[in-house]
Formats: sequence, C-alpha cells, structure tokens
Amino acid sequence: MTPDQLGPVFCRNLRALRVAKGWSQRRLAESLETSSPVVVAWEKGHKSPTLSSISKLCVVLDVRPEDLLGETTADLVMPHSA
Repeated sequence: MTPDQLGPVFCRNLRALRVAKGWSQRRLAESLETSSPVVVAWEKGHKSPTLSSISKLCVVLDVRPEDLLGETTADLVMPHSA
C-alpha cells in the first residue's frame, strides 16, 4: 500500500469502526478528548491523525493499528451492498 492509498483506507476504516461501535462522531471525540470537527476532518480525509492520536483511537475503539490502517477492515465491518 502506498502512502496515497493509506489516507482513504484510514478514513473508511475509522468511520466503519466507529459506526460498528454505535458511536457518533461526537462520542468518539469525547473519548479522545478532542473536538467533533477533528473526527469529521479525519473521516473526510481533510486532516491526518498524529501517531499519538492513532494510538488513542486504538485504545478507545478497542482495535489494533492494523484494523485502522489495513485494507480489509471496513469490508469486514460494513460490507458493501451488492
């Protein structure tokens, strides 16, 4: 995976994992002690999280870094409609 591909994969996986947990963007932001606009920007690919933020995301979402950055997570959590 190239760095250019990582951004969209992260955005898709972050949203899929958050939704699978039943959390709003606001709830995730509160758990991370950040603001909702930051989470929105991450999910839309307008901003990239720091390594520290990725670590916090893994803790609050109870996932591994591979789950956020891997190519298959969103397909497993939220399959595409046929």
